[in-house]
Amino acid sequence: QVLTQEITAYTSTTSTSLVASGFTLTITPKSTSSKIHVQFNFSLGYYGGNVYQYGGFQILRDSTVITFSPQDGTGTFEVGQAHTGISTVENYERYSHQLIDSPSTTSAVTYKAQLKSYGAGGGSMTINPGGAAIGTSHIILQEIAV
Repeated sequence: QVLTQEITAYTSTTSTSLVASGFTLTITPKSTSSKIHVQFNFSLGYYGGNVYQYGGFQILRDSTVITFSPQDGTGTFEVGQAHTGISTVENYERYSHQLIDSPSTTSAVTYKAQLKSYGAGGGSMTINPGGAAIGTSHIILQEIAV
């Protein structure tokens, strides 16, 4: 089975802690041995000052974290950019995050994304900047029988 959800809602955060993105999709596996191919395709915008701006994601199955952004000594990030000699950063891009999960259940499971902002001088991480007029994002869940 394959489930998809198109999301055009604008979601933005300036939080440096993970917050709900509003992106959720539920699937009920047919077998406990099934794998779930989880894919989040984001239309992103990030904005900041003082040279750089990054953002990060965390993917959960129900309340269990199944993947998270890499970390370095100063924070957690996954997407972003840095520049020299400018005072503000503004960037738009498409970003895909995918993984294979083993929920080991035939009960309904919900996959969701959380996001955070991480950058010098503050800034924001935005999904679907401009809403439906500019951004469209997708969640795709595909059950793989094993």
